[in-house]
Amino acid sequence: MMLGTTRLPSGLSQSPTPSSCGAQLLRSVSNVGSLSKMLERGQQLPEAYRWSSSETAAAEDDPAELEDEVVVPVINLAELDRSDERRKEICEEMRSACREWGAFQVVNHGVPDQVVERARRTSLDLFALPESDKLRAERPPGTLFGYGATRMASFFNRLMWSEAFTMMGSPHNNFEAYARKLCVHSEQDFCKSFEEYDKAMRGLALLITDLILHGLEASEERIHQHIRNFWGMIHMNFYPPCPSPSEAMGLASHTDSSCLTIMHQGSVGGLQVKRGDKWIAIKPVPGAFVIQVGDMLQLMSNNVFHSALHRALVNERFERLSLVYFFTPPPTVSICPIHPSKPLYRCLTWNEYLQVKAKLFMGALDHFLLPE
Repeated sequence: MMLGTTRLPSGLSQSPTPSSCGAQLLRSVSNVGSLSKMLERGQQLPEAYRWSSSETAAAEDDPAELEDEVVVPVINLAELDRSDERRKEICEEMRSACREWGAFQVVNHGVPDQVVERARRTSLDLFALPESDKLRAERPPGTLFGYGATRMASFFNRLMWSEAFTMMGSPHNNFEAYARKLCVHSEQDFCKSFEEYDKAMRGLALLITDLILHGLEASEERIHQHIRNFWGMIHMNFYPPCPSPSEAMGLASHTDSSCLTIMHQGSVGGLQVKRGDKWIAIKPVPGAFVIQVGDMLQLMSNNVFHSALHRALVNERFERLSLVYFFTPPPTVSICPIHPSKPLYRCLTWNEYLQVKAKLFMGALDHFLLPE
């Protein structure tokens, strides 16, 4: 479906409430990829990109060289259909990972390597376009789709060392509209690569969400009711090499508004999740996808799970691309805790949640807590 005819949640057109400093910086966002090429290693970053040492704590190590990370759970889906008992074991592994980490990795998930590689190559080609071409698809302030800084950037008084691009996935993808805006070499190849990736991610998201909700002992009816019509969004983050990574932040700490986030981070590390008071690097595993609990799944689980607080670091030598798939409720469907007895949150729509998060950011979920 074309961008102009896609009916989007009303909350996507409303601007967040940024700091005045953050709003001013957003108006001067430059092409970080071009800036990276201009600066020599060790050269001082522009002031707008320099974060305080407290904000970049534990960021001084090159994430591309970390060897001794605590490893988040890696769950093998190869034997999922071997027996009902094995399926229950995998459900319990996911439940445990969601409770203790808010994140895990999956391997042997059935997504063909060539589908991932085509999407990654197309994404890198997109970010390699001249800045003037990318700005044809610039993200309007306060909205989700297009090229530019992430929506949360307005809540920070420094710029992040990354570029981002977001498109709507199924059931209302806008790939064709963006192919035309960007004037890509082959609109057909652009659309095909993302259509294949979107289809594969939707299948994986449905499977994993189903397993996680079974781990919460939800009934088939409740599971079907919650996820059958969920939407998908494809989001790409590009992190060029940074001459002074200890001062920079690729993506500031945040939680995702989605139900579930599926990320392919490639071979270059940089993703970290907060566990307790420590940031833990998620070491890349060949062929794996990183799965993260989003705000909507925290609500649906009634705080059995907590959305993953995460961030992305940069390094001096290697560019990094993350392919992200957000699995979200439709904008106007009511989302409630799976088990109706003693709910901690009132029911809400994703449209309503986005509007509140655009104002309260990390305090958005607390806004929907029921009085004790």
